[in-house]
Amino acid sequence: MEILKLNNTSQQEILPYYFNAVNHLGKHIQIKMRPIKPDESEEELSAFARSMAKIFSACEPMTVAAGITEEECFEEIHLYLQSARKDGLSLILTNEENGKIIGGIIGRDFYYDENEDPYVGLNHKEKFQPICDLINISKKKFTNILENEGHILEPGMVFRISYLGFFSKYIILNDGDGYSLTAISFRKFEEYLKSLGYKYLYGEATNPGSQKLVANSGFTVDEIILPYSNYTPFEKINFHDNSIQGIGNSLCGSIHRLSKEFPPLIKRVA
Repeated sequence: MEILKLNNTSQQEILPYYFNAVNHLGKHIQIKMRPIKPDESEEELSAFARSMAKIFSACEPMTVAAGITEEECFEEIHLYLQSARKDGLSLILTNEENGKIIGGIIGRDFYYDENEDPYVGLNHKEKFQPICDLINISKKKFTNILENEGHILEPGMVFRISYLGFFSKYIILNDGDGYSLTAISFRKFEEYLKSLGYKYLYGEATNPGSQKLVANSGFTVDEIILPYSNYTPFEKINFHDNSIQGIGNSLCGSIHRLSKEFPPLIKRVA
C-alpha cells in the first residue's frame, strides 16, 4: 500500500487513504482516513460525535469559555453531523487495528451551511449562542471577501470546516522521515476538495495550534481577525505569547484559495 502519495488529481486515488504511523510511545499502527457517508450508521455517527465532543469540550477555547459540557458538546456535534453527512465530505480517521476513532474533520458545503439552520432542536442553545454569534460575524466577513473577488456563493464553491480534532499525536512514516498526523490529514483533505472542484476552504481558527496548522497549509489568517477581548464571554481567553503573528487571542477566519499551489509539508521527526 502506497504511503504519502500526495498531489493526486483523481478523487478515487485520494480517499479512502491509509497511513502507516508511529505514536509517541513508538508503537506502529495503520490509520484509515475516509469520508463519512450519507448512509452512515447511527452507531458510527454517535461514536464519532462522542469522540469529537471529548476533544472540543476540553480544548476548544470558546467552548470552554462558554461553559459547555462534554454532553452538551456531543449533542451539538451529533446534530450537526445529521446535516453534514448529507454532503458526504466530512472525514473520520480510525485505527485499523482496533477500529478506535482517532479524530476527524467535520464540515459542510458553505452554501448549505449558510442557508440551513443545523441547530434546530438543540437543547441549551443559549449556551452556544455567543459562539454562533461570533462565528456568524466571521462568516459574513468571508462572504464579503467572496463578493469582492467577484464570486456569488453557490454549491460546490466553498467548503467550511466546523470541527477538526485528533486524539493522539502520531508521526506518519515515509522512509524514515515523518509528518504529523494533523498536517498530512489536512493536506489530503485539501486535495480531496480540490479534486471535487471546490475553489475555497474556509474555517474559524480559534487557538494558536489551529492557526499555525492553517497558516502552514497555505491559508491566509490575517484577513478576518476578531479579538476575543471584544466579545463576551470570551474576553478572558489568553494564550499569552503562544500565537502566530501575534493574533492567537483572536478568532481568525482562515481562507484557503484552493487554486493556489499547496506549500510543502513540514516534516517532523518521531
